[in-house]
Amino acid sequence: MIRFIVSKIEGVTDVEVNPVLQKATVTFDDSKVKVEDIIRQIQQGRYQVLGEPKFIK
Repeated sequence: MIRFIVSKIEGVTDVEVNPVLQKATVTFDDSKVKVEDIIRQIQQGRYQVLGEPKFIK
């Protein structure tokens, strides 16, 4: 479900979810969407975001 929620956000190009580890990897264009917007959409879907986001460039 998180994959569906996040993949609909403009600027998101890929979403990988590992429910066992309770982690998601989101690839996005930071000129089109901000991390805060992605987190907000996840929370509006009634999911929690645990910890701080980690960035890989």
